[in-house]
Amino acid sequence: MSLTRLADESLDKYGEYVALAFEGRRYTNLEQAQAASRQAHALRRLGVGPGDRVVVMLPNCPEVIRAMAPSLNVVA
Repeated sequence: MSLTRLADESLDKYGEYVALAFEGRRYTNLEQAQAASRQAHALRRLGVGPGDRVVVMLPNCPEVIRAMAPSLNVVA
């Protein structure tokens, strides 16, 4: 089972919930999934596909997860 599928099933099973909190900001699993989907579509439009490498260079912050998740969606 892929991480993308696991996240989708979690959303279906448990509904929307806070998945991440950082410096007073809360991010729900639904927000994360929607952002990942938008970014994955953008990567596909740029020609990124299965087997391609995507580099994420960010400080340790929520945007790291938001940047890495689309790469998983491109492969799925």
